[in-house]
Amino acid sequence: MQKLLILIILLEFAFLSSFAQPTDHRTGNWIGAIRIIGGADLPIYFRITGDSLSGYKGDWNSPVEKALGLPYKTLTISGDSLLIDMSGIVASYRGRYLPGLDSVRGAWKQNGEVCL
Repeated sequence: MQKLLILIILLEFAFLSSFAQPTDHRTGNWIGAIRIIGGADLPIYFRITGDSLSGYKGDWNSPVEKALGLPYKTLTISGDSLLIDMSGIVASYRGRYLPGLDSVRGAWKQNGEVCL
């Protein structure tokens, strides 16, 4: 009887905690590519953590350029909009989460030039 009671308490805790912290599907690791002059694709990785209550943070990588763990200057997520300003270079990314929140479509802007 005691084991059954403990199991019920544990299941209830797991059930309640799943509602206490909803998953924000806009966070995670996002992989994309920038089309550069000459038609080559440069892979870019965005890591986004946090949530709308505590704020979003993260970093980005350009592995081909051996640029890893670069901080964002600003990271803003509002509704389906994603706005990132890079730190250390004059670049930004503006995008929208597509329905289902499994893809983002946007544009990379660096030194005044827009790359898709």
